[in-house]
Order: sequence, then structure tokens, then C-alpha cells
Amino acid sequence: MSLPFPVRLADMEAAEARYRDASAEARLAMHAELAFYGLLEDGERIILERRFPNELAGEPTADAPLGVRVAWDFRCRELVVAMLCYGDLVLAGKLDLVGAVVPQEPVEVLALTATGSMVELRRPDADGRRRWVYRPSARQDGRYREGNDVLAERVKLGNRMELGGLRTSEVLVLAAGEALPDPATIQERTGSLLFAPAKDTGASGPVPDGVRVAGTRYRVLVDAAGNASDAERPLIQKRIVALAAEIQAMLSAGGGAALHEVAALVTSSGSRYEVEVTSDGRIDLTRHSAHGQKVTLQYADAEARGQTVVKGAPLVIEHIAFAGNRVCSYIFRVAEIELR
Repeated sequence: MSLPFPVRLADMEAAEARYRDASAEARLAMHAELAFYGLLEDGERIILERRFPNELAGEPTADAPLGVRVAWDFRCRELVVAMLCYGDLVLAGKLDLVGAVVPQEPVEVLALTATGSMVELRRPDADGRRRWVYRPSARQDGRYREGNDVLAERVKLGNRMELGGLRTSEVLVLAAGEALPDPATIQERTGSLLFAPAKDTGASGPVPDGVRVAGTRYRVLVDAAGNASDAERPLIQKRIVALAAEIQAMLSAGGGAALHEVAALVTSSGSRYEVEVTSDGRIDLTRHSAHGQKVTLQYADAEARGQTVVKGAPLVIEHIAFAGNRVCSYIFRVAEIELR
């Protein structure tokens, strides 16, 4: 890296602080100005482009369409936030930035991968095994994995890691030291729906710039709702629902299926929602994780006020939460629809 990592963290922290304090319109303006894109190095931008080849098609130059610029910058912000989370741990643990760690080196290791995940490696035991924990740090619904394995090869910047049956993406930053800090002692940077959808899911043809801009504006509004006060959140949620309906109309010429006409839908991140219409006319949804986990989430008495279910469009579902309150859940892109 051309600059020491902690120095870059100061610039990233300043940009993120401005973003979190900004209105939804100001946030979109920051993305249009490539506020976060400028904080990353060429190699990190290349990684993002390779990870989202359809979404990030085209260079985000000053002459690029607004949709290209804001899509690029939104993804760059996600990586910036992941680097800030990682930096909190590196600085708290007084770890040294390194280029590589060999399997038997008697140090503890913290790695940040290209997908924003963090990997903790404890010191090797007498048999050469290291306890490891893989944390999808920026994902709100991510579940960590752990194991105890012998490293097959050294951990090196730019390489993937093989941990048991887990193969990570490329290592972006690597640090080592006497002891890793407990992640539970670090204040998490919450309130942002980062890395959703989790991967590029392809495109069924050119996406009009107006749809690209509206789609990113939807994500910015959702992000703003997550950081809003309780008093401000309902107004932002109304704007999100209205924008989702607008995008649905753009992609379906005003058509689309009503929620009660849908048997199931799959999102671009792979989650599957099964829709049940009860005998008294209520709609209940069951969400199944994209990762094959048995855990499901129930969405009781669900509604999609003023919206239709349209392939390629977002969707806001209002439903009863566990505490009995009505809340909104946000789908960023419907990938598949099964009608009744």
C-alpha cells in the first residue's frame, strides 16, 4: 500500500462520519462525487470490479453516467467500512502490518479479505494446529465459522486462505502480534446494511441509467433508515416504499404481481421467501437463508403497501416483528418469482 494503513483510516473515518450525518440526498451526492472511491487504491477497486462485474460495468469517470458513479461509490463505501472495522481491531491490539505469515510462526494473525470478512488465527499448538474464526464482519446476518486446522501454506497478501473446508477470498490486509483483541470489546459499526446483495447476480441486458440511479438511491435510503432516529425513521420508510413502487413500475410497465398472488420469491442474495395466505386473508412469509441453514424467520401479517412484486426490482415488506410491533424489511432485488 502506498500509505500506511492507519493514515488511510483517518481519511476513511472522516468521510464515513460525514456520510452518517448526511441526509439521504446528501449521501447520494457524496456517491456521485465518488467520495469513497477516491479512498481506495487501484488493487482494491480491481477486486470490487471483479466481484461485481455486472453491477460495476464501466469506469466511474467524471463523464460516466450517474448510475455508474453511484453504484461504484456505494460498493467502495462498503469496503471502506469493512476496513474501518478491521482497523479498530488492529489498532486496539497494537498489531503489526505484515506481508505474510508462515504456518508455524508463533504469532496471532488477523486478516481482512476482499469480501470484507475477517479471519482470526490463534498461535499454533504443538501439533501445528491453529484455532481460527471466520467472521463475515460487515454482514448483519452473517454467521461466523470456526475450526482447528493446520495451515497448508503461508498466509500472504493477495492470496486466498484454505481453512478446513472454507476457502476465503483474497487477503487485502494482514496483521500479526502477540495477542488478538477480543472483538466483543470493540464497538461495532452498526446501522448499515452492508454487502447486500452479497454477490453480483448477473444482468439480463443493459440496465437503464435511471433504474441504476433509483436502485442505488433505494439502498442509500435504506441505509439512512438504519441510522435514523425513531422519530425520523417512519418518514424515511414512506419514501423507501414510494421509491420501491416507482422502480417496480419502471421495470414492469405498471404491471407486476400482488403479494398474495405470489407463492414464493427468491432475492438476489439467494434468500427464499415462501408466501402463505391464511384462511382469514392475512399473508405470512417464511424466510429461508441463502446458505442452506435450517434457521428460518417468520414475517407475520405481511403487507406490501402500494407495491407489486417485480423481477429485478426492490420490495419493502411491512410485517409484525417479534416484539409485536410493525416493522419494515427491505429486499434489494427480487431475482425469481413463483406465482400461485
